[in-house]
Amino acid sequence: MPTPPSESWRVILCTDIPFVVPWYKDLLAAAGHRLVGVLTAPTREFGYPDVVRHAQPEADVLVSRRPRGWAAQLAPLRPDLLIANGFPFRLPADLLALPRLGAVNVHPALLPRYRGTDTPFWILRHGEREGGQTLHRMAPDFDTGPILAQARFPLADDDGLDAFIAKMAATLPALWATALPKIAAGDPGEPQDAEQASYYGHIADEAAWKAIDWAQPVRAVHNVVRSAGFARALPPGAVGDIDGVPHRITRTRLLPAMADDSDPGTVVGRDGDMLLVRCGDGAIGVVEYERIAEG
Repeated sequence: MPTPPSESWRVILCTDIPFVVPWYKDLLAAAGHRLVGVLTAPTREFGYPDVVRHAQPEADVLVSRRPRGWAAQLAPLRPDLLIANGFPFRLPADLLALPRLGAVNVHPALLPRYRGTDTPFWILRHGEREGGQTLHRMAPDFDTGPILAQARFPLADDDGLDAFIAKMAATLPALWATALPKIAAGDPGEPQDAEQASYYGHIADEAAWKAIDWAQPVRAVHNVVRSAGFARALPPGAVGDIDGVPHRITRTRLLPAMADDSDPGTVVGRDGDMLLVRCGDGAIGVVEYERIAEG
């Protein structure tokens, strides 16, 4: 059992992800702390009523898209610590200054690389062989605050968003086990090396992001499909014509090289239900797909 702390913290969680709320309830309770408030927002990605349901009755909930009012509305909760994990808005400076122990963000990358939003999709699109997660103190500039803890994990060719999330979740307990004593001790964290930083912003044009160009190399097409797992304005999955017919594709497989001079987007073979579709430098296995209905 964890050693009880010398003092109990009052914690506010900023998140739009329902399953995150009970996880932090349990984490904080095990450490002798208490979740007293949750800040969430009505977004297209998730059902904020589920965030509210998971938070209550123990924690008060603020559902808002208006950052200028957040500090004043949350101040009566007298927070000691603020945690952001899966929250789509930049937190204003007056809110970051509210908790006496500061504010900590959970970022799904190895900072200072991949600062920004929609981070897992960028990492999958670029075919990175390694992913990671960072707990860092929050600063007014996005994802720039000092680092408290980091964890790395390998990424396989077939890993999509679900596998990425599962690997992040597996690292989270150890990250907080490292970070909580540092926060209690007032450790400022390790400054980020700005020269190593990279930034990737919000994916605004989802249709363009999900569009397959079969003339691209096999691995590039594969990475388009791997990184098209989100569903905001459109259903998840990449979109491309196969033999001239539009399809939504949610899983592909890299195959050994094969010689073929067919046009890109042509089915050049089958392996059970898997289609072998010609790309710019070979064929890719299209494993999960559906024809897009007209109209």
